[in-house]
Amino acid sequence: GGDPRFSVHARDCYEGLVALVPPPVRRGLVLLDPSYEVKDEYRRIAALTASAHRRWANATYAIWYPLLPPSRHLELLAELERSGLGSILLSELTIAEKSGDAGMYGSGMAFVNPPWQTDDALASVIPPVGRILAPGNASADLRWLGAEPTAGS
Repeated sequence: GGDPRFSVHARDCYEGLVALVPPPVRRGLVLLDPSYEVKDEYRRIAALTASAHRRWANATYAIWYPLLPPSRHLELLAELERSGLGSILLSELTIAEKSGDAGMYGSGMAFVNPPWQTDDALASVIPPVGRILAPGNASADLRWLGAEPTAGS
């Protein structure tokens, strides 16, 4: 608290993010954790991210999404891929069997412009977390949406 290098804003991201980017700092992390209660929110969050990225391209955007039986997260991923944001790192953790309409079976994070070697760090951390949360049932998926970036890019 009180560290001028950090800023936390608990406000509507569709209003707040547009108002706050670009900040005076060169690099930063934007965590987007929408409710996904409205069906079109998957597309809206992708459009918001693309818009913010045009204004603050040096930031890392981390977008949380639920894994639910209707698979609406695929809309988010398709929109992100079409957005021209470049390579996006996806990390998904499944802790239950996908069955019918029976609630959330896992969650994912989409990282736009992740720091170098984020994929390596997640590859070593996510499987053990899955084993703790759902022994014998967890599975982790780490992949790039678009071409995997080369070292230093």
